[in-house]
Amino acid sequence: MPLENKFIEELRFESFRDLEEAEKILEANGYLEHVAWLCEQSYEKLVKSVYAYFKLKIQNGSVKSVYDKMYESQHYGSYKLIINMFREIFGSFRKSFDTKPAQIVASASENEKGIADGFMKFVKNANYSQLNKELEYKCKSIEEKISACLSSNNAFKDFINIATEQSLRKSLNDLNFEATVKETIDKLSTDPRFKASNPVFQGMLQQAIISGSEHTIKFFGFISYALVLARWILPHASMPRYPILEYNFDNLAPYREKSNELKPFFRLIIDEIKKLHPQAKEFFDELEYYKNVGMIDTTP
Repeated sequence: MPLENKFIEELRFESFRDLEEAEKILEANGYLEHVAWLCEQSYEKLVKSVYAYFKLKIQNGSVKSVYDKMYESQHYGSYKLIINMFREIFGSFRKSFDTKPAQIVASASENEKGIADGFMKFVKNANYSQLNKELEYKCKSIEEKISACLSSNNAFKDFINIATEQSLRKSLNDLNFEATVKETIDKLSTDPRFKASNPVFQGMLQQAIISGSEHTIKFFGFISYALVLARWILPHASMPRYPILEYNFDNLAPYREKSNELKPFFRLIIDEIKKLHPQAKEFFDELEYYKNVGMIDTTP
């Protein structure tokens, strides 16, 4: 097995292993700080496996440079490292489609030129730069929230108080990315600007709209979903590991004081990380797709 494949698979395997251990401890009514630490480690290693795939398989980077980057920041700065990995992936997208709209315009007859030009303008206006801006806003917001809850022991206690199953479910329910994209598909499918009398040309338009939107859902949907989990998981990168002097060695206390309330929260966290694993595999396919159509920067 090539070294880069081994690296990616080992990260995925360790993510599974940590999650299984977290589940065993939780079911055995063990210490919640151990569950928190293992959940964070599982999530972190899964994200690192995605980043490794992006850098090694899509951008042909070196294993050593990726390895060094992953371990350049530990404990306090690890949440910034993880969020910056997402930034690097979605920031690698070009500002608009390179090939598909141009192919449609080239295939248009004289009577269909107006429709093709309108479609081209629509694609240029509805490009990935807006999605990137939204994800950047989300990244910054999550960074600020995590930084705030780690600023003091009292702030961390406040975070633990709101770390409930209900709060996490609300965050996930508020994530409506897929519905927004599907709504766009429905609107485009009935938009009179993109109706052609030639059924072959009409089929090309429909296929471009639906295919592009489906890939968008899988790609940006995965990142959005993973970032929602980051807001609730990454604060546990350092706090559950050992007593910290800056927190007067009280950083472990909230896990024990709120043990009963936190159990449903971490049970849901474990379930959501489990769901993220197959989505990560699908995300690899999306990376390959966008690489093949020339829409992602392949420069390491």
